[in-house]
Amino acid sequence: MKKKQINLDGGQLVEDFRSALLIRSTAEVASQEAKISEEETLQGLDEISRGAYLNPTFIPEATQEALTRASVDAHIKRVQAKQIGEQSQYKLIDMQEEVDKKYKGMNVKVIVLNRDAKPIESIWQDPNTGEFYPSTVNTKGLSGKIEAIMLEKNSIALKPGMIANLGSSNRKLFMIYVIDPQTMEPLVDLQF
Repeated sequence: MKKKQINLDGGQLVEDFRSALLIRSTAEVASQEAKISEEETLQGLDEISRGAYLNPTFIPEATQEALTRASVDAHIKRVQAKQIGEQSQYKLIDMQEEVDKKYKGMNVKVIVLNRDAKPIESIWQDPNTGEFYPSTVNTKGLSGKIEAIMLEKNSIALKPGMIANLGSSNRKLFMIYVIDPQTMEPLVDLQF
Protein backbone atom coordinates (compact mmCIF):
# COMPACT_ATOMS: atom_id res chain seq x y z
CA MET A 1 0.00 0.00 0.00
CA LYS A 2 1.44 3.32 -1.07
CA LYS A 3 1.38 6.10 1.52
CA LYS A 4 -0.44 9.28 0.64
CA GLN A 5 2.04 12.11 0.03
CA ILE A 6 1.67 14.80 2.67
CA ASN A 7 3.89 17.67 3.66
CA LEU A 8 6.43 16.43 6.16
CA ASP A 9 8.93 18.46 8.13
CA GLY A 10 12.44 17.02 7.98
CA GLY A 11 13.53 19.49 10.66
CA GLN A 12 11.00 17.98 13.05
CA LEU A 13 12.38 14.49 12.47
CA VAL A 14 15.89 15.80 13.17
CA GLU A 15 14.58 17.37 16.40
CA ASP A 16 12.98 14.04 17.33
CA PHE A 17 16.42 12.43 17.03
CA ARG A 18 17.92 15.17 19.22
CA SER A 19 15.16 14.68 21.82
CA ALA A 20 15.70 10.90 21.82
CA LEU A 21 19.42 11.43 22.40
CA LEU A 22 18.72 13.82 25.29
CA ILE A 23 16.20 11.41 26.84
CA ARG A 24 18.71 8.53 26.68
CA SER A 25 21.50 10.74 28.05
CA THR A 26 19.37 11.88 30.99
CA ALA A 27 18.58 8.28 31.92
CA GLU A 28 22.26 7.31 31.64
CA VAL A 29 23.39 10.25 33.79
CA ALA A 30 20.80 9.44 36.46
CA SER A 31 21.94 5.83 36.50
CA GLN A 32 25.62 6.85 36.80
CA GLU A 33 24.85 9.32 39.59
CA ALA A 34 23.03 6.61 41.54
CA LYS A 35 25.93 4.21 41.03
CA ILE A 36 28.52 6.78 42.17
CA SER A 37 26.49 7.71 45.26
CA GLU A 38 26.10 4.06 46.21
CA GLU A 39 29.81 3.32 45.64
CA GLU A 40 30.86 6.32 47.75
CA THR A 41 28.62 5.17 50.61
CA LEU A 42 29.96 1.62 50.42
CA GLN A 43 33.53 2.91 50.27
CA GLY A 44 32.87 5.01 53.39
CA LEU A 45 31.61 1.93 55.23
CA ASP A 46 34.61 -0.09 54.08
CA GLU A 47 36.99 2.61 55.35
CA ILE A 48 35.25 2.67 58.74
CA SER A 49 35.63 -1.09 59.14
CA ARG A 50 39.32 -0.93 58.07
CA GLY A 51 39.11 -4.36 56.49
CA ALA A 52 37.51 -6.04 59.51
CA TYR A 53 34.01 -7.46 59.47
CA LEU A 54 31.69 -4.44 59.55
CA ASN A 55 29.61 -4.15 62.65
CA PRO A 56 27.29 -1.19 63.44
CA THR A 57 29.11 -0.71 66.75
CA PHE A 58 32.29 0.17 64.78
CA ILE A 59 30.62 3.25 63.30
CA PRO A 60 31.43 6.32 65.40
CA GLU A 61 28.31 8.07 66.65
CA ALA A 62 29.35 11.33 65.03
CA THR A 63 29.55 9.59 61.63
CA GLN A 64 26.30 7.62 61.90
CA GLU A 65 24.00 10.50 60.95
CA ALA A 66 26.04 11.51 57.88
CA LEU A 67 26.32 7.88 56.83
CA THR A 68 22.58 7.36 57.24
CA ARG A 69 21.89 10.42 55.07
CA ALA A 70 24.36 9.23 52.44
CA SER A 71 22.77 5.79 52.43
CA VAL A 72 19.26 7.19 52.07
CA ASP A 73 20.51 9.56 49.34
CA ALA A 74 22.06 6.64 47.45
CA HIS A 75 18.82 4.65 47.68
CA ILE A 76 16.72 7.62 46.55
CA LYS A 77 19.01 8.21 43.58
CA ARG A 78 18.76 4.54 42.68
CA VAL A 79 14.94 4.67 42.74
CA GLN A 80 14.95 7.94 40.78
CA ALA A 81 17.30 6.46 38.18
CA LYS A 82 14.98 3.47 37.78
CA GLN A 83 11.96 5.76 37.41
CA ILE A 84 13.73 8.02 34.91
CA GLY A 85 14.87 4.96 32.97
CA GLU A 86 11.34 3.55 32.79
CA GLN A 87 9.81 6.90 31.84
CA SER A 88 12.51 7.36 29.19
CA GLN A 89 11.76 3.95 27.68
CA TYR A 90 8.02 4.71 27.49
CA LYS A 91 8.70 8.11 25.93
CA LEU A 92 11.11 6.61 23.38
CA ILE A 93 8.60 3.90 22.47
CA ASP A 94 5.90 6.55 21.92
CA MET A 95 8.27 8.71 19.87
CA GLN A 96 9.37 5.69 17.81
CA GLU A 97 5.78 4.73 17.01
CA GLU A 98 4.98 8.32 16.00
CA VAL A 99 7.98 8.77 13.66
CA ASP A 100 7.47 5.31 12.12
CA LYS A 101 3.84 6.14 11.37
CA LYS A 102 4.74 9.52 9.92
CA TYR A 103 7.99 8.92 8.02
CA LYS A 104 8.63 5.20 7.38
CA GLY A 105 8.34 4.36 3.68
CA MET A 106 8.65 8.00 2.63
CA ASN A 107 11.14 9.28 0.06
CA VAL A 108 13.68 11.69 1.51
CA LYS A 109 16.57 13.78 0.29
CA VAL A 110 19.49 13.75 2.73
CA ILE A 111 21.88 16.71 2.66
CA VAL A 112 25.12 16.30 4.60
CA LEU A 113 25.82 19.31 6.84
CA ASN A 114 29.13 18.07 8.27
CA ARG A 115 31.11 16.07 5.70
CA ASP A 116 34.06 15.64 8.10
CA ALA A 117 31.85 13.54 10.40
CA LYS A 118 30.99 11.17 7.50
CA PRO A 119 27.43 10.56 8.71
CA ILE A 120 26.53 8.14 5.91
CA GLU A 121 27.54 4.50 5.65
CA SER A 122 26.75 2.16 2.82
CA ILE A 123 25.73 -1.37 3.83
CA TRP A 124 26.82 -3.98 1.31
CA GLN A 125 26.09 -7.68 1.04
CA ASP A 126 28.79 -10.06 -0.13
CA PRO A 127 27.19 -12.13 -2.91
CA ASN A 128 29.33 -15.17 -2.07
CA THR A 129 28.90 -15.35 1.71
CA GLY A 130 25.72 -13.35 2.24
CA GLU A 131 27.46 -11.36 4.98
CA PHE A 132 26.85 -7.64 5.36
CA TYR A 133 29.60 -5.07 5.73
CA PRO A 134 29.67 -1.27 5.99
CA SER A 135 31.73 1.32 4.15
CA THR A 136 31.91 5.07 4.61
CA VAL A 137 30.28 7.26 1.98
CA ASN A 138 31.79 10.66 1.25
CA THR A 139 28.96 12.58 -0.38
CA LYS A 140 27.14 15.90 -0.16
CA GLY A 141 23.80 14.14 -0.17
CA LEU A 142 21.61 11.36 -1.51
CA SER A 143 18.01 10.31 -1.85
CA GLY A 144 16.12 7.17 -1.04
CA LYS A 145 13.20 5.58 0.73
CA ILE A 146 13.14 5.31 4.53
CA GLU A 147 13.21 1.61 5.47
CA ALA A 148 13.68 2.10 9.22
CA ILE A 149 14.04 4.90 11.74
CA MET A 150 16.04 3.98 14.81
CA LEU A 151 15.77 6.81 17.34
CA GLU A 152 17.74 4.90 19.97
CA LYS A 153 20.60 4.30 17.54
CA ASN A 154 20.49 7.84 16.12
CA SER A 155 20.13 6.49 12.59
CA ILE A 156 17.91 6.04 9.58
CA ALA A 157 18.11 3.04 7.25
CA LEU A 158 17.58 4.31 3.73
CA LYS A 159 16.93 2.12 0.72
CA PRO A 160 19.03 3.53 -2.12
CA GLY A 161 17.28 5.13 -5.05
CA MET A 162 17.69 3.68 -8.51
CA ILE A 163 20.52 6.04 -9.45
CA ALA A 164 22.52 5.24 -6.31
CA ASN A 165 22.27 1.53 -7.06
CA LEU A 166 23.32 1.66 -10.71
CA GLY A 167 26.28 -0.69 -10.98
CA SER A 168 26.07 -1.39 -7.24
CA SER A 169 23.55 -4.19 -6.88
CA ASN A 170 25.29 -5.42 -3.73
CA ARG A 171 24.49 -2.16 -1.90
CA LYS A 172 21.49 -2.86 0.30
CA LEU A 173 21.09 0.22 2.50
CA PHE A 174 22.49 3.54 3.53
CA MET A 175 22.76 4.18 7.27
CA ILE A 176 22.33 7.88 8.01
CA TYR A 177 23.54 9.15 11.40
CA VAL A 178 21.45 12.20 12.21
CA ILE A 179 22.84 13.97 15.31
CA ASP A 180 26.44 14.41 16.47
CA PRO A 181 26.30 13.03 20.05
CA GLN A 182 29.22 15.23 21.13
CA THR A 183 27.80 18.56 20.00
CA MET A 184 24.08 17.67 19.71
CA GLU A 185 24.14 19.39 16.31
CA PRO A 186 22.53 17.85 13.21
CA LEU A 187 24.86 16.05 10.83
CA VAL A 188 22.30 16.03 8.04
CA ASP A 189 19.28 17.93 6.78
CA LEU A 190 16.25 15.88 5.75
CA GLN A 191 13.94 17.11 3.01
CA PHE A 192 10.67 15.46 2.07
